[in-house]
Amino acid sequence: MSMLTGSRYISYLIMFCLAIFGGKNEFIPYLIVLINFYIFYVHIASIPLMLNWSRNLYLHIFKSIFSSIVLCVLTFSIVYYLQGLNFNENAIYSIKKSIYFSLSMFTNLGYGGVHPLEINQLISSLEALIGILYLPLLTAYIWIYVQDRLWEKGHDEKQEFESINLIDTVYGVSLALEDESKTQKRTKKFKLKTCSKCDDGDLSILKYYDTIGRVTPLSKFIVKCECGNISKPKNNTFLATISWNKNNKSR
Repeated sequence: MSMLTGSRYISYLIMFCLAIFGGKNEFIPYLIVLINFYIFYVHIASIPLMLNWSRNLYLHIFKSIFSSIVLCVLTFSIVYYLQGLNFNENAIYSIKKSIYFSLSMFTNLGYGGVHPLEINQLISSLEALIGILYLPLLTAYIWIYVQDRLWEKGHDEKQEFESINLIDTVYGVSLALEDESKTQKRTKKFKLKTCSKCDDGDLSILKYYDTIGRVTPLSKFIVKCECGNISKPKNNTFLATISWNKNNKSR
């Protein structure tokens, strides 16, 4: 996952440098197109991996997709600015109109009063194709986020809220409804140190929801001993295990 994210950042840098230092070249913009297709592939490949790792990475993924869209539009704007655009049958070199034209291509809005020169007609069409890929991805991702935060229809709403137990008013977390087998399976994946409070209590990694001051619940994980000793809420099970082991050592 980190390798995919790192390759995306490197691609951003290469793409931006190519646009600035080679934007006037006839063939460099096609390399920029290929890099944008590669970045799109990285998003497709990394989204399932990141969401399987932690459902609290929605904001991070949204920022990465949005950043890719902004950088794509700006990079092509630099190319159009360096190569020129056709405005009222005259070649112009305006950064403002280049951004407008690039955004129009990406969103498939149309040419308007600004047209591409012959040298970048194909490039502008390829940018429109990239926009066709990115915009549905962004829309679908937003829908996945919304759908993931809907309550299950199979649960009785009254029973759902009656089954939520506030664990700690300081942390503001509420117990999530889960099968015992799922909790046990999650706990067995990690090596937890003995509880320093009771020495021999059964440990469990439980899923909770942070609901204090939030529009939608944010999932958290806590290591809990049967004696009542708990770790601080963390965004994923790995961090919750580290927090527990740091504060509980075998005697």
